[in-house]
Amino acid sequence: METEQQYREAAQAGDPEAMVGLGILLRDRGDVTEAEVWFRKAAEAGHAPGMGHIGWLLLQRGEPEQAELYYRKAATAGSPEWMVRFGALLQERGDLAGAEEWHRRAVDAGHIPAWGSLGAVLEERGDLTGAQRWYREGAERGDAWAVLKGGALFEQQGDLAGAHAWYRRAAEAGVTPLTQAHAMDELARLAAERGEPAEGERWLREAARVITGAEYDPGFPELLSHVLVRLGLLHEDRGEVADAEQFYRVAAEATGRVEPMFHLGSLLERRGDVAEAEQWFRKGSDGGHVRSMLMLGTLLDENGRKAEAEQWYRHAIEEPAAMELLGRLLEQRGDTAEAEVWYRKAAAAGLAGAMTRMAHLAEERGEAAEAERWLRSAAEGGDVLAQVSLALRLVKVGEPAEAERWFQEAAEAGDTSAMYMAGVLASRRDDEAQAERWWRRGAQAGDGKSMEVLGLHLAIGGNVAEGEQWCRKAVQAGVPEAVEHLGALLRTLSKG
Repeated sequence: METEQQYREAAQAGDPEAMVGLGILLRDRGDVTEAEVWFRKAAEAGHAPGMGHIGWLLLQRGEPEQAELYYRKAATAGSPEWMVRFGALLQERGDLAGAEEWHRRAVDAGHIPAWGSLGAVLEERGDLTGAQRWYREGAERGDAWAVLKGGALFEQQGDLAGAHAWYRRAAEAGVTPLTQAHAMDELARLAAERGEPAEGERWLREAARVITGAEYDPGFPELLSHVLVRLGLLHEDRGEVADAEQFYRVAAEATGRVEPMFHLGSLLERRGDVAEAEQWFRKGSDGGHVRSMLMLGTLLDENGRKAEAEQWYRHAIEEPAAMELLGRLLEQRGDTAEAEVWYRKAAAAGLAGAMTRMAHLAEERGEAAEAERWLRSAAEGGDVLAQVSLALRLVKVGEPAEAERWFQEAAEAGDTSAMYMAGVLASRRDDEAQAERWWRRGAQAGDGKSMEVLGLHLAIGGNVAEGEQWCRKAVQAGVPEAVEHLGALLRTLSKG
């Protein structure tokens, strides 16, 4: 691979290929301004890829009309790669006839990726037979994307056996290692969906073997990262954390991709290795991975590094979770006005926790109706805290039936305080059997108040021995008055 110096020397000597190579190198490291200079020099020399890369830069800058002009110039100048790219651009804006024309030109020029691209256009036009034909011909020429699209088409038509046969044929006799590995990855996915994890793992391992044993292909790093991450997730699901870590670590170090960095950081953070987790989250964040930014912010926040955490939340602000976490951080430091801005945005994105915080802020302002509206939205969204808070509010305003429904929903989600209250409301309407069931669930889950009231309930019902046991457990759980209550009850019973 040429170095920057080699590219510069050849480009300065007038070689358009070197101009484009230098431009790509500069662009990929962030020096877009100088990259464009060299792309334009190549374009002025009549070099089609130079024209195309100018179009790509214009597209990233939000100038689609000018971008299309340069894409067309590159395609017209005879570059099959840019014929396909121009066709894809036309397809994106709905010009399927124009897209098909340029993809067919690229096919006529022998550009292998054009077969799969042409199939995709025909598929979008509804010509599924024609699409599958082009996918098949592309797969036979080593177009990995044609393999993926062809199998996906079988799946869309409900023919899982056809999809499996398609992928298996490509896996066993793929024209290129990349095609084979992609097909193996798809076979692994189908096996997982069938509930056959061992078969899925076998195909993933085979895909990794094919990739690592073949001559380098530009498509390998991304696919290898994906395969190794999936192997890591499989092992993590089985509790084999050391093996999972190894897969994530190899993927992160060997491919430089951000997804395994995120998974490795998450695993390390869960086992308490916060320092190394932070390192991997930083690497993922530097690579633009939003979930890594979010996790880095959370880790820093939990460790008291609030200012830096805020920066990362803001970097990850496209994620609704980052909006809510930023809101919480701002609220903690007293900036409730901006906190509410972010809570509102997160709530609009459906985050029940943000809705609960909006309810809290409304309550503090004395806006009871708005607070209840937000609590209802959060409760309906499954936020257990909101369900309990709404139920308590309903009890206060004299609506025990609806309150009980929300306590029961929160209790089913595992909230022990809701189990206690569901039992209380059942008892108030004289359904002692249901009350006992809820209190027993709360007591068995470790809720001290449920232990106490269950003990008293059992003692009153004549089961004094078990009642005393639960009251003593309530004391151990931090409810000191439980023994006193039981003693008073026993004295009363003895007098009777």
